[in-house]
Amino acid sequence: MSEKLGITDKYRMEIQKIGNKLRELENEQVYNLSGNQSHGYLATNASQLREMFEELINKIDNQAPSIGDKFNEYFRNKGE
Repeated sequence: MSEKLGITDKYRMEIQKIGNKLRELENEQVYNLSGNQSHGYLATNASQLREMFEELINKIDNQAPSIGDKFNEYFRNKGE
């Protein structure tokens, strides 16, 4: 059996953002359907989702720090 890479844990916050956006779309929280401007147009939501996905793939490909890594580093440096 191969060893896990830990991508899900490392990029948990990025994955949650994508999941939240998908949940909003599943719940029809888009201006086109709800009439609530704060939900944004379907095209805007789709574009945001595409950007989130591309950003996550880029981070994984380049082994870039996750949002969680950046938070941890910030608070670690702030405590010094």
